Amino acid sequence: MRFRKLIRLYNRLRYHNEIRVSGDSSWSVDKQATVRDSVIKLSGKSVIWVGAGAVVRNVAFQVASGSSVRIEDGVRLDGMDICAWNGSDVVFGKDGHYHNVDFSVGKGKVYIAEENHFDSGMSIIRPCVSVMAGSLEVGDHNRIMGSFWIRFGGKASIGRYNCINEQTEIRADESVTIGSYNMISYSCDIWDTNTHCAYTLEERIEAFEKDFPQIGKERNRPKTSPVTIGDGNWIGKYACVLKGVTLKDNVTVGTRAIVSNMVVEEGGIVVSPKGQTI
Repeated sequence: MRFRKLIRLYNRLRYHNEIRVSGDSSWSVDKQATVRDSVIKLSGKSVIWVGAGAVVRNVAFQVASGSSVRIEDGVRLDGMDICAWNGSDVVFGKDGHYHNVDFSVGKGKVYIAEENHFDSGMSIIRPCVSVMAGSLEVGDHNRIMGSFWIRFGGKASIGRYNCINEQTEIRADESVTIGSYNMISYSCDIWDTNTHCAYTLEERIEAFEKDFPQIGKERNRPKTSPVTIGDGNWIGKYACVLKGVTLKDNVTVGTRAIVSNMVVEEGGIVVSPKGQTI
């Protein structure tokens, strides 16, 4: 009981039920929706729309610069921060559940279809959906506990009925396409990018000193190559699926295997850190 009181006190300190909507923005909530413990900040001709039966609890919104967030009927949002700016659009499809996941979208598009579950699972690390000048499209009925990092106009597309487990990271600086009915285990990396450019020592010194305390900020897109994952695949724990990979249908990627710049045919099995196929 004391723990619950502390949690309620924390929520009151963090969220003051404050709603700020500038004159050129709009905040629309269906009468059958529930909104509480939430800070709402809208500015710059931005829009938040909340549908019937939606429940928004302990969520902080900051929506600015011509952006929109649409929460469709029956969606439940809890324990989240949602930021959208620079003409971004975010859609949470009907009857979805979102818990302990942060969304940060700048000059980007996020469309999540109906009946998706995004949460942190058993991990103490909060997943993040970060879309900077790119797009994320998610089909229906997925369970997602991993993170997305999308930059430089990259596109990520997820099909239907996938399970993406805790601490898995999907990075798209160009294109990552994942089909349907895939099982993606814990702490996997699915990257279409080197994530960082190669610099001379002089360039690195100049950038680090200029950007400090930020270290490793990228101004240019690193080397990339699309990743395509078909249907019905199994990707084992700690596996890495790196740029230039195509996994066709019903492929198994073993624990800790590394797959890079290769095509794995339907029904293939990839084992060992070297990406050997059998």
